[in-house]
Amino acid sequence: MKKVAAVAVALAATAALAACEKPPPGVTVFTGTSSQRIAPICFSWEGQINAEECLTQAATAAADGQTKTLDVVAENVVGISVDPSIAEAGWYPTIAGQRLSQESLTTTYFRFTFPRVPANPQGYPLAVVSEGEEKGVWTVRMDVQS
Repeated sequence: MKKVAAVAVALAATAALAACEKPPPGVTVFTGTSSQRIAPICFSWEGQINAEECLTQAATAAADGQTKTLDVVAENVVGISVDPSIAEAGWYPTIAGQRLSQESLTTTYFRFTFPRVPANPQGYPLAVVSEGEEKGVWTVRMDVQS
């Protein structure tokens, strides 16, 4: 009887693990002493997303306050750290729709100096776009502080 119960527990555990879906890779954005780990707005393990539509969706979500925010001071360094699976396939960052790197990046870290721009009540969307098989768009709203 104990063997039957042990087998039943083992089967239940296996079924529970099989139902788990692998989480998408994440991105961390930081400046000064603040950081945000962000989940993708759009993501596909098979690369079946439209990056332009996702960027539009991400900008709207950031402007509406539906994304995480990060306070930034103009001319301070902002760092972006991506999971290795994103880096291997290539990625690039954008801010307010402008690419920060003309070439695809294949490193897990990128940094830039936040430009001197006026404060904007809707913030400035910073997006990370992956280009490989695991396509996705991650976004955080950058709020300029004086």
